[in-house]
Amino acid sequence: MAEQTHEIELFYLSLADLQKPETTQRIPANSKLILGFVSPDIDFASVSAQLKHICTGIPLVLTSTAGELCNRNGEERLPLYHPADENRQRIVLQCFTSEMIDAVDIHTFDLQSRDMQPEKKSNRSEKNLSILFRLFPLTAERALPTRS
Repeated sequence: MAEQTHEIELFYLSLADLQKPETTQRIPANSKLILGFVSPDIDFASVSAQLKHICTGIPLVLTSTAGELCNRNGEERLPLYHPADENRQRIVLQCFTSEMIDAVDIHTFDLQSRDMQPEKKSNRSEKNLSILFRLFPLTAERALPTRS
């Protein structure tokens, strides 16, 4: 893994890039969270397994996306999204380093039924979140400073 000091490192990878050793070496060693956006044109489960292997020990959150945002680098003429070509086989990774994030806690809970009434799902979610916040309270030290 690479030594980096930037707050956020952005990688726009092809499916073939996941097989290259240098991909692992480019991930900042001080990454605290990696968000990944996977093209719907590739096998999500396979990409997920490969990225979990590459990003061992770093919290990783993946989602499928219909479009990847461009990195404009200050150029206004570039489109907001990369063109959505057929079978694009692309992955976008955002690596948030310790310069940006101190710690990450990722939790999931099962709603336990797809057929459940919306109100019951909402109540169950509220209950699960209240338990989570008792286990991991937000404190003043962790809150963002207010801006004047």
